[in-house]
Amino acid sequence: MEAVNPVMCDELQHAFPEFERYGSGFVCYAGEEASSSPLGVNHILSLGSSASITEWQNAPDSDFLARVAALEKEEPFASLPPHERALAAQTETIFRKIRSLGGVSVFCHPYWVCESRYYSTPEENDCLLRHGSFDALEIGNYKVERMCLLNARILELARECGFRKPFGAAE
Repeated sequence: MEAVNPVMCDELQHAFPEFERYGSGFVCYAGEEASSSPLGVNHILSLGSSASITEWQNAPDSDFLARVAALEKEEPFASLPPHERALAAQTETIFRKIRSLGGVSVFCHPYWVCESRYYSTPEENDCLLRHGSFDALEIGNYKVERMCLLNARILELARECGFRKPFGAAE
C-alpha cells in the first residue's frame, strides 16, 4: 500500500502504516472535503493537494473572494442568476485552486436532494458539469428519494457533453 498526500493530519499519518500491515494492496489517498461556501452547498474532495483548501479559503490574506468575483464576470458563470453565479464561481475557484496545488478535485454528488430540496440548484450543477474544471465526479449511491433519477440526469449530461472523466460512488 502506498500513502499519497503531503497534507495529512496526525491521525492519518499514523493510520496509513497501521493499515499497511494488512497487505490489502490498496492505495490510500488522504483528502480534504472542501465546500463552496460557509453553508457547504457544494462538496468538493481535494486529493493530493500540497496545502489545505479550507485554510486557504479562511486565511485573512486569502485571495479566494477576489478570484470568485473575477470568475463571476466570465462566461458561462456571468449568464447564471445571481445565486447560482456566486455558488458556481466559488466551486470553480476551488477546482482551479486544487489543480494549482498539484491535487485532483472531485465534484461530489451533484443534484443531491436534502430535506426534499436540491442542495444546489440544477442550473448551477448543469453549468459546472458542462464547464467545470474538476478532475473526477462522484455520483451518489445513498438512500435519497429519487436518487436513480438524479444519477440518470448526471449520466444524461455526461453523454451530452462527451464527459470522459472518471466517476464513481464513494458514500
